[in-house]
Amino acid sequence: QKPWALPVLSRFFKRISSSEVLGALSRVLPTLDALDSERINLLIKFLVLLPSEATLALGPMLSQLRSLSLQRQFMQVIAILAKRNLSPLEQLLDSPDEFMVQKLVWVLGHLKDKKSTQLLFRMTHHNSEKVRIQAVKQLFPRGPHFIKQLFPLIEDSSPSVRKLILDQLGREKNGSVEALQLP
Repeated sequence: QKPWALPVLSRFFKRISSSEVLGALSRVLPTLDALDSERINLLIKFLVLLPSEATLALGPMLSQLRSLSLQRQFMQVIAILAKRNLSPLEQLLDSPDEFMVQKLVWVLGHLKDKKSTQLLFRMTHHNSEKVRIQAVKQLFPRGPHFIKQLFPLIEDSSPSVRKLILDQLGREKNGSVEALQLP
């Protein structure tokens, strides 16, 4: 009914999604574990209403959360926001915060679109062994057709990544994979 309201609301949500505003949560995060579940549920319901740009502020907060349950809830919020627009999550993948990047790779694994699959493949070449392992683990459930693309990782610098790939190759009955293994 009021055409002026939509742009105002849009600017408001964009403003409160900024790191500058959501950064205030950082001061409260250590105490969030002690809050009752009702208050946490209200916070989560609020966060999913924000534009996807809120991911840029929420992602770095993952490293500050002590509670695994709260980490999982924040990752679910980020997944919901990323389904709307993956670009903010993609920007965070270049961060030096290994813990956050590893968690964001987990989020990517739960998005089943082409772009998230491409990003997961990109993360198999990340500097961090933990991030590469997480990316490989998230790609396996997407189907045996990705094994062929992961095969070169049997020469990864990390013994853990190599073992993960070889274990998966041993589990899969796939003619194209067997052809890769033959000299």
